[in-house]
Amino acid sequence: MGWAWRYLPHDFPPHTTVYGYFRAWEADGTAEEIHDTLREQLRRKKGRRILPPPR
Repeated sequence: MGWAWRYLPHDFPPHTTVYGYFRAWEADGTAEEIHDTLREQLRRKKGRRILPPPR
C-alpha cells in the first residue's frame, strides 16, 4: 500500500512499530478481519444487508 508511514500523528508509536504491526496483521489475516467487521457494522448501522446482493 502507498501509505506515508513517516507522517503518522505524533501521538502514535514510531512509524516502524506501526508498520511492523500492520505487516503482521496483513500476513495473518487480522487486517482483513478488522476491515470486514467494520464494514459489516457500518452496513448494519445504515440499515443495509451485511453483504450486497450478488450481481
